[in-house]
Amino acid sequence: PPGASTFADDVDTLHALVIGVAMLGATAVALVSLFLLRRYRASDRDPTISVPRWAMPARLEAVLVGIVSASFLGWWLMGVRQYDRMRDPPGDAIQIYVVAKQWMFDYPNGQTQADVLTVPAGRPVSLVMTSRDVIHSLFVPAFRVKYDVLPDRFTTIWFQATEPGEYPILCAEFCGTGHSTMRGTVRVLDPADYEAWLEQAP
Repeated sequence: PPGASTFADDVDTLHALVIGVAMLGATAVALVSLFLLRRYRASDRDPTISVPRWAMPARLEAVLVGIVSASFLGWWLMGVRQYDRMRDPPGDAIQIYVVAKQWMFDYPNGQTQADVLTVPAGRPVSLVMTSRDVIHSLFVPAFRVKYDVLPDRFTTIWFQATEPGEYPILCAEFCGTGHSTMRGTVRVLDPADYEAWLEQAP
């Protein structure tokens, strides 16, 4: 889905870059293979004449290995920077506790919601998560965030939604017979509407 968090563009860019380069490489290998298959097919060759063996020059091989290695290192560095940024919530993030038994959300004012996470747009939100039964994985596709939720442990993710709206929450870890129904919604409100919602909450 279209990105709706501050992480989305960076994640999409890295994903498109890796997939694009991989597809270009695979296409080049396929085209060269087809050319060689036609060029050296057995029906056009005198079986008494051997095909000359070609060895790649060491300098060219070093250049190709360097390009591939630099590409993988660049992608790794981009991924590590994204991961570090996504793991450490800002100090002013709103902290909400999540209990995976389906999805239960506990807010700082004491309110609890089932299957609906209400947050403000434009403010960081930190989710402190644990499970009461098995391993789950909270996944919000529009925010490009996903992290495992474990029994007897706390894990944390954070995000900052950019646009008001409603975005689906999925469980990305097979957790039993009710896995397909373990869904929820992130409801993103304007900051003023969020404050009004908090005041009206019982």
